[in-house]
Amino acid sequence: MSLSHKHILVIAGPSACGKSTLIREILEDRHMANKILSNLDLDCSLSCGKLTLQRLVDSKKLRKKSRKNNVEIALIQFDILSRYRKARALEFEEVVRSAKSVRLLILYTPFQEWLKRMNRRSNYISGARLSPLSACKGFLSAGSKGFRPSYKAWSIVMASRFSKELGEKMYKDEYFRWDNYWIQHSVVSRFYFDSCLGDFFATPPIFDQ
Repeated sequence: MSLSHKHILVIAGPSACGKSTLIREILEDRHMANKILSNLDLDCSLSCGKLTLQRLVDSKKLRKKSRKNNVEIALIQFDILSRYRKARALEFEEVVRSAKSVRLLILYTPFQEWLKRMNRRSNYISGARLSPLSACKGFLSAGSKGFRPSYKAWSIVMASRFSKELGEKMYKDEYFRWDNYWIQHSVVSRFYFDSCLGDFFATPPIFDQ
């Protein structure tokens, strides 16, 4: 199925905001799929599948006969803090030009919850009683078990360990920056979703401040 016949649902947000979890729920939980898709004015009876922007803009890969390529609604992750975010933005623009329709679901996670998730992934426990050497390693480490955050994500985490206010400002600035980018694409319908409460916003609280 060509890109011109697909509805694209881009689920965007920072690392650890719940993009993968939401996509998994849409694919595995019919009730959740109906809730999300109906709110986005998408036909719940259409087939869904997780794809990447790279695949969607690669005509050779998209022409291959596979169940993945034949989905009518393509679910796409877009990490706004990824080291590859500029390349993904170019692919996003190409998809906007060619797809049947494109919808953008922006996931909002309150900063304190996001920071808690990032610290958990990096095995960092704030205020824990550790030896000076262990504390220093934990403070500066990007974690273990394969956790390798992008420079942008880790710079926000590190800034917050010196100043929560500075980290939160940097975090919010990324949402504002990307919202200004999304607005440029007037044909793309934007929706906002609270990944903690599991419900839609008219606009997230971050934009009311």
